[in-house]
Amino acid sequence: MVGCEGDASRHEEHFEECKAVARHYAKLENAIAVLSDLSSDRSFISYGSLASRLGIKHSKQEEEVNSIWEKNVLNHIHPDDLLEKCAWELRFLSILESISADEKRNYILQHPVRMKNADGEYHDCVHRVMYLHYNNEGKAVFALCLYNVAICGHESMAAIVNTLDGKRIANYNEGVKDMLSEREKEVLRLVGDGLSSKMIAHRLCISVHTVNGHRQNLLQKLHVANSSEAYKVAKRLNII
Repeated sequence: MVGCEGDASRHEEHFEECKAVARHYAKLENAIAVLSDLSSDRSFISYGSLASRLGIKHSKQEEEVNSIWEKNVLNHIHPDDLLEKCAWELRFLSILESISADEKRNYILQHPVRMKNADGEYHDCVHRVMYLHYNNEGKAVFALCLYNVAICGHESMAAIVNTLDGKRIANYNEGVKDMLSEREKEVLRLVGDGLSSKMIAHRLCISVHTVNGHRQNLLQKLHVANSSEAYKVAKRLNII
């Protein structure tokens, strides 16, 4: 019990340290900074001046939400760009799996997104992702997402970049197609066809409990909120 309490205390200390980083980025870059605690499904959002420009409503300059899906921000992203954003984040996580622990922190993801203001007008912005802390197994714990106004002529293409040498990683789809088992792909295809868990179970001659287990695994692996989103992301990534 003492060990668990100690781990929880250290986790909170890391969270507070990462929140300070998010605040600095939001202030210095006029950015919207979203720090997600992937292990506790919560986020800390620091609203820089971009939030006011986009008309994003918030009662305070910062807030915590009980989700890693910062809907107050995500709702302002063009739907096509939002799906592409999810796809690139999965590519990024997949690539990081094959990189040594010492090297992981050198990489960031940058991706252009269109974000709308209160009048429905879209502005060119840049979404960046960096992981600030990993656990003992090398799994990302805290993810920092930054939203900035795009600088004309720069950062117009999506890329995974090594910030130490400036090199971009090629073969973005490498390893992504192997994220799901063949059975999970079967389930996901049937989800896309509109079948319920009961219908999928009958089609594949497995139990409903097993189908639901596969569906839950799909949500975790693809980092999405529901099966419909899982299907869309998997299609965009050419996993199925």
